[in-house]
Amino acid sequence: MNFAFNNLYQISLFIGGIVALVSSITVYYDGPRRLENVGWFLSNFFAAIWSFGYLFMISTSDHDRAYLSNIILHWAATFIPLFYFFFALAITNTYEKYKKFFYIFSFWAVLFLFLNPTKGFISDVFQKFVFNFAPDAGPLYKYFALYFFLIVLFAIFIIYKDIVIRNYSDKMEKKRMTFILIAS
Repeated sequence: MNFAFNNLYQISLFIGGIVALVSSITVYYDGPRRLENVGWFLSNFFAAIWSFGYLFMISTSDHDRAYLSNIILHWAATFIPLFYFFFALAITNTYEKYKKFFYIFSFWAVLFLFLNPTKGFISDVFQKFVFNFAPDAGPLYKYFALYFFLIVLFAIFIIYKDIVIRNYSDKMEKKRMTFILIAS
């Protein structure tokens, strides 16, 4: 693999992977029994795997390694929105209210795990722009994109709704939630 960082995409994926990994471990270490920390850890841990997987895919000169990296990065990408949703439920204390959605989204995540290595999901990887390899979406990929964005938007809506509806006695907690919403 070529780790010479030939372009800004490689550098940004490397830095993004490191930041996500450090963030996930730091937050989890601070309170491993807090559900919001578990959700943050898992969401960011899978974001780090996605970032490093993408870095390897665009950096390798071997087609088979690129395709394997593509499978790994999409495997990780399947879990990013699911655990971000879990994080949103944990910080808003609404897990019981929305747990049926979490189970439905978990079912879809497992389904995408099985679809991931098929040509219907990603038909192949090929040279594109400055990348040695990039994925070519198959006909089922649009459903994955829909899954990803709908879950994230639903999580953002839950956080927003919590900020608007809940009467925060602690102003710092409301600021924290507002910052999380803005960063989302």
